[in-house]
Amino acid sequence: MRQRYDSFLFLKFGKFKYKSNIINKKYLDRAFKTGGVAFVSIHADSYPLGVKIFGDFYNNRKIIIPFYQKYKVSAYKYFKKKFSSHGVEMVRLGGAMREVESILSKGGSIVLFLDAELPVKHAVRVKMFGKDVSLSTGPYYLAEKYGLTIIPFCVDRKEKNINLRLFKPIEHKGKSKEKVTQEAADIIEKMILMNLRRWQLFDKVLQN
Repeated sequence: MRQRYDSFLFLKFGKFKYKSNIINKKYLDRAFKTGGVAFVSIHADSYPLGVKIFGDFYNNRKIIIPFYQKYKVSAYKYFKKKFSSHGVEMVRLGGAMREVESILSKGGSIVLFLDAELPVKHAVRVKMFGKDVSLSTGPYYLAEKYGLTIIPFCVDRKEKNINLRLFKPIEHKGKSKEKVTQEAADIIEKMILMNLRRWQLFDKVLQN
């Protein structure tokens, strides 16, 4: 509940009571020398605060986040409005490639949360927690098409610090989509185990 409360305070009132920190910032600095980034993450801790942390260090970089509106009533419009004030473009998942392309083709970045059950057309079977699950090949596809660097990240905290924790980039050049997606699955599994108590599971993608 603490993480949701922190996210609420930030999105509603702009209150941020932590010190921003990026762990392994060198990965981003290196990636931005050649183009944008395909961020891969999970719904853990106060993940909306990642927007604030990213903006503190890279306020001149464009970033887009697809939003899956599963139900008729959702917080999409609210999140879109709040995130836009921090330089983040939010679009509905499905039919949003025009907006995505306009940002990624100009060196922008995208955030993809792969721990949710999404209505994607392109996916492969991977191993996660000893089970066969279907995982989106979106990071591979976008990285190949727009020359992006694939960087996994999660948001965690330590005392008065909120961290944007970056993991080693996933190399995609010269690899198959199956290989790259399995590597993404391996790091997602690791991030979930690291944040098990703060992981916000929205559906049964890993429970079936």
